[in-house]
Amino acid sequence: MSHNLALSWTEAGHEVTVVTGVPCDSERPVPYRVVRRPSSAQVAALVDAHDIVFANGASMRLFFTAWGKRKPFVWKHATYQLCSLDGFGWTADGPSPLSPLASVSHHLKHSGLWQTARMTTRFGVRSLVSKLVDANIAVSNHQAGRQRLPRSRVIYNPVDFEAFAVGNADQAEALVDDASHTFTYVGRLIAEKGVDDLIAAFGRVAREKTAPCTLKIVGGGPEAGRLKELARAHEVDELVTFVGEKEGGELLAEVRSAGICVLPSAWEEPMGLVTLELMAAGKPLIVSAVGGLSECAGDACLTFPNRDVDSLAAAMRRLAGSAEDRRNLIERALARADRFRAYKSPDLYLMLFAEIISGRAGGGVGSAPAKSNT
Repeated sequence: MSHNLALSWTEAGHEVTVVTGVPCDSERPVPYRVVRRPSSAQVAALVDAHDIVFANGASMRLFFTAWGKRKPFVWKHATYQLCSLDGFGWTADGPSPLSPLASVSHHLKHSGLWQTARMTTRFGVRSLVSKLVDANIAVSNHQAGRQRLPRSRVIYNPVDFEAFAVGNADQAEALVDDASHTFTYVGRLIAEKGVDDLIAAFGRVAREKTAPCTLKIVGGGPEAGRLKELARAHEVDELVTFVGEKEGGELLAEVRSAGICVLPSAWEEPMGLVTLELMAAGKPLIVSAVGGLSECAGDACLTFPNRDVDSLAAAMRRLAGSAEDRRNLIERALARADRFRAYKSPDLYLMLFAEIISGRAGGGVGSAPAKSNT
């Protein structure tokens, strides 16, 4: 996400510096500056040298320096850190509430008084910062509705549609028909993604034996071992293939050859990045109803209530058994991907930055400078 934005802004003629706490042994060549693990003095110098500071996620480290130096600060929220103490709405114990008071009660029960007090203090700081920044960015209407922050705007994350694009609906349908009884999941193997629900639903569909079907799971993560055990417990391990984590051309090949794609997130996903990529590839989709997945997919998917295995299995049966439904969703997916392709997230950020900078300079909203450093 950071690379896509920084690259687009650099190509638009702006000077961009990416500041990160993540170390790296071998840098890939990029046309913008990258500063890793800067000292406090370096942070101060960087803020001085730039016109606006943009936080792409949870970190508030640069805010206090920017605020002290009266530099504009824009904060993009990737999860639910302003309505949940844990910042995510999901813990090792499963879902956690996405409202502050309920979140405190939940963590008092599960995390204890001392840990909850620490989390509440951090939450208070985050809440204060959210009121002081020049703009809060939500990545979907669903997330914006959950957090309801001042000076909030919705800007969807940028997507590389061209990498996943398929030629037309006929070509997409031919690829899907070749794998019409293969269900495919693409994503991380972590508890909140609901892959355990997918395996349970697949077990029900497979046991009916109305038609042979298989499940392909593309991705890696800490849940891989448990999910393989779950497939054995449902007696479908011979029908489930764990492909592992794929990148680049290997990932594109897996997506291209996929049939019906299922994104069964148990969590309320803030946005549906993988959903957009799969729509660009012309795939018929089944996604969980609550969260950003269904918002991004719109009418180009079947939905089921999060964690409802019976409803998920019913949706899987329906698509596997209906070429007409698959074709309908393929056409809608490609049309919706085209609408999102016209949505230029990096440009919307630049317009917002220009408004903020010109407003700070007394020029009023809309009188944009020719160039800014970010």
